[in-house]
Amino acid sequence: MRRLTCCAWFVLSAGVAFSQGWHLDHHAAVVGGDGERVYLTTLDGTLDWTASLAESWTLHSAPQLGGPLRLERLVPFRAPSWSSLGHLQHVAMHPDRPMAVMAAVRKGADHLDLFLSYRGEDDAWSTPMPLDGLNTIHDEVFPGWLGADLVYASRVEGRFHLHRALAAKQWLRADRMDLDGLPYVHAVGLHEAGPNLRWVTVQQEDEATLKVVPWTGYNRVKSLATGWTLCLEDPQCEDAALEIRTSKGVLAAQSDRPCLALDGLHMEDVWKVGLAGCLVATATFTAVLRDPSGAEVRRYGLSAEGGWTFTMLPLDLLAGLLGSRAEDGSAWPASTAMWVQFDHGVSNLNPEALEALEVWVNALGDLEGPGSGRWRVTGHTDTSGSPATNEALSLERAEVVATWLQARLNLGPTLVELEWLGSKQPCCESDGLNRRVEVIWVPSLQ
Repeated sequence: MRRLTCCAWFVLSAGVAFSQGWHLDHHAAVVGGDGERVYLTTLDGTLDWTASLAESWTLHSAPQLGGPLRLERLVPFRAPSWSSLGHLQHVAMHPDRPMAVMAAVRKGADHLDLFLSYRGEDDAWSTPMPLDGLNTIHDEVFPGWLGADLVYASRVEGRFHLHRALAAKQWLRADRMDLDGLPYVHAVGLHEAGPNLRWVTVQQEDEATLKVVPWTGYNRVKSLATGWTLCLEDPQCEDAALEIRTSKGVLAAQSDRPCLALDGLHMEDVWKVGLAGCLVATATFTAVLRDPSGAEVRRYGLSAEGGWTFTMLPLDLLAGLLGSRAEDGSAWPASTAMWVQFDHGVSNLNPEALEALEVWVNALGDLEGPGSGRWRVTGHTDTSGSPATNEALSLERAEVVATWLQARLNLGPTLVELEWLGSKQPCCESDGLNRRVEVIWVPSLQ
């Protein structure tokens, strides 16, 4: 590698620096990650990459948020049962399930298609099955996983574009993904590194080589429902008002009153909240975030010393803040909302979940007397099971958490409300985050 551009920029949530990506003299494409490092493959930049998809690419890794590349001397995996396939362009192992998707040339064909293979209990892999609903007479390349969904590139429209196939539809139909705000000729690969960061492989108008760049695009359906609010508690003057800007600095919401509706704001963004009016140096303000039920989720302090601003981390990261300093300056985990995460396919509380629950309950203390309100416990699953299996599992998870709360806080059964939704209300792209129980303490309205 002769040249690597790696200029620092920042995630507003915690001041974590990461690079602008990997722009080499060679072709570079992102092919996956393992939670700590992201993996990229490279090819001689003097070659035409579209004509070289059957060439041997070189594998590298780098820190998940960007940085120097490290050569990885790994032998590409190929199971004996995959002998029915010719050239394997790329294989993507599912991070949580015993399955793999691959782009390969079917014997007798002259283009790359997508295939799926499962690993059995004896570690033997099944004969690859073509995903006929997605295959075309054009190349499909660099498949990967986005939660339970498939993401891959296809040039069915002449140029390569990213497509997403939903697991809920058995990956038999795909929709094109538009990379809003990112100019490109070809989009070839995608890897999700965090709630507001995806690495994508593109060839841009003025470039001859493929490069990997960050993209903070969203799943558009993941917006806050009606009823979420951010309000100043006991404002010290009538002119105090709030405004919210996205991670890109775009004004997303503003109000000339102390209370601001958050309807439509995206759950995965990092929001910068500012105060306007009544900027008296000695004044202090508290902003309270409430969900549609009216339950307090988090609270933040504003002062002249802090520049009359604070940063709200994505709601998807709530569980990750448990037991650690709230990096956005809020009072979390002293909150009346909690997420409990579960391992795949089970309803028992693992050690991490038990520790998180203890930390949360201890932080609550005697907050307005929890016994004077009620607890709402809602179970959820990922999409890996049938609807009936998911519904039953979500009920089991909710019951386990409710039983723990009743024993830990000496609650009567009438104080705990159970709800179980199966996989009907996913919160996130990650299957791990979707396997959850949401707990909210609702203060008594009596």
